Parts: sequence; structure tokens; C-alpha cells
Amino acid sequence: RYYLRLTVYLTGLATCSVWGVIISIIYKVLGKSKDVNWVVARSFHGLVAPLVGVKFKIEGEEILSLPENKPAVLVGNHQTMIDILYLGRIFPKGASIMAKKELKFTPFLGQYMTFSDAVFVNRSKRADAVRVFGEVAKVMKSKVLSLFIFPEGTRSASQTPTLLPFKKGAFHLAVQAKLPIVPIVCENYAHVYSAKSKRFEAGEVTIRVLPPIPTTTLSDPPTSEEITALTEKTRTLMLEALEEMT
Repeated sequence: RYYLRLTVYLTGLATCSVWGVIISIIYKVLGKSKDVNWVVARSFHGLVAPLVGVKFKIEGEEILSLPENKPAVLVGNHQTMIDILYLGRIFPKGASIMAKKELKFTPFLGQYMTFSDAVFVNRSKRADAVRVFGEVAKVMKSKVLSLFIFPEGTRSASQTPTLLPFKKGAFHLAVQAKLPIVPIVCENYAHVYSAKSKRFEAGEVTIRVLPPIPTTTLSDPPTSEEITALTEKTRTLMLEALEEMT
């Protein structure tokens, strides 16, 4: 059952990557490129979730559609590659993603991400990342484009509700752009999927959108202490929600 569901998931992912390249080119021509991720996300969720038997319960989804939260920096917890399924359900219109530069060269996925205005960051070069954040902040405000980031930077793959330490890039970006941070927490779903235990079961997973965290009250420019405090505050709120949901 594990390998069957995993095969279905990966096949669906590959199919939607190809679909993503096609739809991103069409939407680019139509001037609607900032909604490409929403279309592909919902397509992936609609195709794959029923086949693998995973349902999502959403709490606070209305927060994502409030005018004062558009644009925003969206941050979510990163557990496994199955996270793409929860993003498929929750990803809002008018949003793109930030990803490591290596993904740009992944067949189909890389092309799709490029056409959908994804932001690629060289994580090994801090100066490059800081420069990109400044440029992205301007684009987000001019295009009214939100950005989704996994602040942990890598998968936790934990069997228990926990978060890895947060990298500060998302928070530097939010402060530079003077945009709110909207935390999105997906409950620990080890009961549904675990590569280590070779488990992939049908089940329900809760996703909770937390109230936005403003950044306009920080100094201009902000101090390193303020960025650290903002990062830790966000992580604490997300971890509390994660533990509460499990």
C-alpha cells in the first residue's frame, strides 16, 4: 500500500509539473502569471488527494483572502515531500514561492517554477540572498504578489510535532517589504505518511492559518535583535499551534 500510494503521488506530481509548464506559458501570455501557482496547486490537490485518500480540514483560511494581507510573506512548516499536497489545498491566489537555486534545474519542475515567477536563492551565499530579498521586496509590492517560504529551509521528517530552527531570510524580506507575515501550520501527519516507517495511509490532516504578524512597527532599518525576535516569535506561535493540533 505504501509503494502504491507513493507511486500515485509521484505520478501525479510529474503530471502536474508538465501541466504547470503548459499553463504557466498560457497565463504568462494572458498576463495572469501570478495566479499560475494557484491553478496548478488546486489541480494537483484535486487530482492526487482523492487517489491517496488524504483530506484536509482548514482553519482560518479566510485570513488569506483579507485585503490587508495581500501581499504578505507566507511561512509554513516543512515536514516531507508530501507537503506539496497541503500546499495544493491552501495555496492562495496571487502568490509565488521561494526555493533553493538547485530546483531551477529540475526537469519540468524547474521550468514550471521559472515561468510562474518563483524566486530562486543561492543559500550558500548570504550576500546573494540579501540582494535578492531587496529586489523581491520591490516586486512583491509593485505586483501585489505574496510569497510562500519554508523558513526551516529543509524537511524536518519528524514523527512528533516539532520545528527545526528558522532561517531569517523570510523575516528580512517581510521587514524590507513592510509586509505582514502570515504563518500557515500543517499538523504533524506522521500518522498518514512516514518514509522511515514505510507508511502512506488515508486520513485527515488539519491546516491552520494563524493571524498575521505585522512588521511595520520595527525600526527602519531594523536591528539584528529585532529580526531575531520576530523570527523566534513566529516560530513559537507556529510550534504552539502545531503541538495543540496534534
